[in-house]
Amino acid sequence: MRFNFVEYMENCAIRLKSIGHKPETPKFFRISGIMQLDEVLGNLSKMSFPALLVDDNLEGMIADRAPSDNYLDTPYYVFHVINHVPLGDFDRQEEVKRESKGIALKILAKMLRDKRRGLHGLTFLQFGNINYQAIGPLGDNCYGIMVSFTVPDTAALVYDENDWEKESFSP
Repeated sequence: MRFNFVEYMENCAIRLKSIGHKPETPKFFRISGIMQLDEVLGNLSKMSFPALLVDDNLEGMIADRAPSDNYLDTPYYVFHVINHVPLGDFDRQEEVKRESKGIALKILAKMLRDKRRGLHGLTFLQFGNINYQAIGPLGDNCYGIMVSFTVPDTAALVYDENDWEKESFSP
C-alpha cells in the first residue's frame, strides 16, 4: 500500500479535535507551493482556524541507496498548521507558533503509531528525517509551523520496449 498524503492529512484534519475540519467550517486546504499558500491565507473569509494546509507539489528524489539496483522513490511531503494573529500582537504570534507545533506533533504521533502498525503506507516513514520550522507572517498575518518528511517507496524504473519508437540510428 502506498502512502496517500492528501487523503491521510484530510483525515487528520477531520478527526483531530484541535482542528475539526468540516464543510461548514473549512480548516483543510491543498496548496501547490508558497505562492498559493500566501494567496489562500490572504483570503481569510473562507477559512477557520487553526487550519491544516498540505502542499501537493510533486517533489522528491530517486536513488539507489546501496549499489543494488533497488531504486527508491523518495517524495518530500510538506504540511502547515497555521492560525491568524491580530496585527502587532507579538505575544500571540509566539503562542500561535507553539500551539501549531503542538498540533503538528499530534499528527506526527499518529503517523508514528500508524508506522508501527504498518498502516496507511507509512511503514517506511523516515521518522529521523522530519524537519519543522516556524512560519509567518503569511497572507493576512498568519503564523504557524511547517513540517516536512519523507516516505520512501520502490521506484517504478522499468524499461519497456513498447514505450519507445525504434531507433533510426546505430551507435
